[in-house]
Amino acid sequence: MFPQHVLVATDGSEASVEAARVAGRLARVAGGRVTVLSVVLLPPSILDLVDRDAVQEVTALTARELCSGAVDALREVGVEAALETRRTALGIANAVADAARELGCDLIAVGATGASRALVGSVPGRLASVSQSPVLVVPAPAAPLR
Repeated sequence: MFPQHVLVATDGSEASVEAARVAGRLARVAGGRVTVLSVVLLPPSILDLVDRDAVQEVTALTARELCSGAVDALREVGVEAALETRRTALGIANAVADAARELGCDLIAVGATGASRALVGSVPGRLASVSQSPVLVVPAPAAPLR
C-alpha cells in the first residue's frame, strides 16, 4: 500500500531535502499528495513578550525559507506540495505528529543528519515514538567518493 498523503517535516537540512525527494517519488507513484511542514519552536516566554502578529509574520517567513529546499526537491521529481507552518512551545516531534494526524497524513518523512541518528532523543527518534503514522527516516545523501 502506497501512501496517499505524505507529510515532509523539514528543518532546511540536506537530509530533510532528501526526505522530500523520497516522499515525492512515493507520492508520484501512488498518485498521492505531499505537504511540507515547518515547525518553529518558540519558548512561552517569547510569546508573552512580543506582538503576536509579528510572531506570525516571522514564523511564516522562517517557514518559507526552511521549506524552500524541500519544495524545490519535490518539483524536481514532478510533485507540487502544500505548505504548513506550526509554532510550538513544546516539542517539535509532538507538533509534527499532531499535524500529521490533523491533516490526515498516512506517512511522515523526515531527514536524519549524522548527529540526529546518533542521539536517542533526536526529533526522528522521538517522532517515531509519538506518531500514529509510520515514520520514514531518510539520511542525507552520501558525499561522492573521490
